Amino acid sequence: MSDIKLNIIGKWDVSALTPFGINEATVKILAVEPNVSGTIVGKNGSLDFTNGIIDGNKLSFSATVDTPIKATLFADVEIVDDKAFSGTLKIDEYMTIDIRGDKNVDL
Repeated sequence: MSDIKLNIIGKWDVSALTPFGINEATVKILAVEPNVSGTIVGKNGSLDFTNGIIDGNKLSFSATVDTPIKATLFADVEIVDDKAFSGTLKIDEYMTIDIRGDKNVDL
């Protein structure tokens, strides 16, 4: 683990480029210790995660969804200046898609 401290707590507006078009969601980072935890809110509802890890400026976490299919999501992103991130979201063995997010400062 790195000693770099990122200010990632808050609301992030996220977009994912899927084969079906752009999918938008909100990720709310609620805590960073002992692990990063939060909630993902999208068109199919919301789900929580509690297993996030920060290493330097990289954040990774996973969560399980039940709709539209049952699958585990694995996010790996690089955070830039506490304000934006980009990376990938792997959906089990089905696909890997590009994601990006911007911190919403209108909390």
